[in-house]
Amino acid sequence: MLADVPRTQAGTAGGALVTAQRLWADSTVTPSQVHHAGIAPLVNLCFIGAAPACSFGLPRRLAGDE
Repeated sequence: MLADVPRTQAGTAGGALVTAQRLWADSTVTPSQVHHAGIAPLVNLCFIGAAPACSFGLPRRLAGDE
């Protein structure tokens, strides 16, 4: 399906394809999926909060850089 897409637009086309496939597959929603959809934003906020905290543990310079 992506064979005719120019290389410069392959990433965008691939993302659009995967999004369309997920929308098609998610058209049947079960109650457990609705429950998980409510928890997902909370989990995302936890990751967003953890990322800056973890960044303080990174070295200021890469090995070999002077």
